[in-house]
Amino acid sequence: MAGVIVVFTCAVEGKDAEFNEWYDNVHLPELLELPSIRSAKRYRLNEATNSSVKQRYLTVYDVTDPGQAAKEMAEAVQNGMLISPALDRASGLQGYFDELASS
Repeated sequence: MAGVIVVFTCAVEGKDAEFNEWYDNVHLPELLELPSIRSAKRYRLNEATNSSVKQRYLTVYDVTDPGQAAKEMAEAVQNGMLISPALDRASGLQGYFDELASS
């Protein structure tokens, strides 16, 4: 079943440039090699209009199957996928969503 994974993240204070460099040039390419991840798109919080959201970054992954993608991502981390120290791991949130309809 197709769906998406949404991931909200923050960089460690003062490490946004390092975080974005790693996410764009290391992390995304590694995740896009996983069979169930079709594409990904990143966003930065518009702080002027979203004051209640604490995470500054959002990534939306288009996946063939959210459950399978979750397994593949967990295996990749267990197998040594690099996680940057610039990622504020305590602030991260992620959700796995099955597609209901598309247009």
